[in-house]
Amino acid sequence: MMILDRKISDDEAVLLLGKDGIVVSRSEAHIILDFLYLMAKNNPIGNDAEKSIIPKEKSNSSKGQ
Repeated sequence: MMILDRKISDDEAVLLLGKDGIVVSRSEAHIILDFLYLMAKNNPIGNDAEKSIIPKEKSNSSKGQ
């Protein structure tokens, strides 16, 4: 089952995780990617940079200087 168009393959995920010492099989990488793509799909902000939350500056960072 493909949730979204994938930008990374299962094999690439195995290699990327392996760089950090995480050993997974191709099928495990597929499950991990399914989960991550599902989380991204359900994110209300999505990939729109305009809708991204930008943290406010500290209230005292520019006052009184």
